[in-house]
Amino acid sequence: MNGWVMLASVVVVVCGVHGQGDSLDCTPEEVAAAKSSVSTGLQDLYLPLLDESSGNIRTVMTNENDVTQHIDCIIENKACTKLGKSLQYFITNQSGTDLCAGCQPCQRTRFQFILTELRCKYPAQANRIQTFVTETRKIDIYQYFSVDPTC
Repeated sequence: MNGWVMLASVVVVVCGVHGQGDSLDCTPEEVAAAKSSVSTGLQDLYLPLLDESSGNIRTVMTNENDVTQHIDCIIENKACTKLGKSLQYFITNQSGTDLCAGCQPCQRTRFQFILTELRCKYPAQANRIQTFVTETRKIDIYQYFSVDPTC
């Protein structure tokens, strides 16, 4: 029985049941603010980064094929998921020097997580996105989102 108690304790801590939650989760207030600030025509591009579950974002970032597909979507306009299309919108939308115009704090946190995972686990893909953003927007995406250069 002690083994089951230990396992249950680990599950509680890992799942954030102690009230901490997942650092990628968006608050209901952030979701409401985002939905009210975006025109209906842009919601398909803006909201997937907000609506996607934190678990799904983490899962995508553990699969090299999924990561490559999302980078191809952003850079080469290849097939996109809703999340990929949303990331593409924020990165390629020509709104000055802001890569995340109108982003809620949780969306920025999600961008930081994705970029950190890219830099640390998929350096070739990280270089592709950095080169693309530097060439098209004249912005260092990793510096812009304050991503630590060390893993």
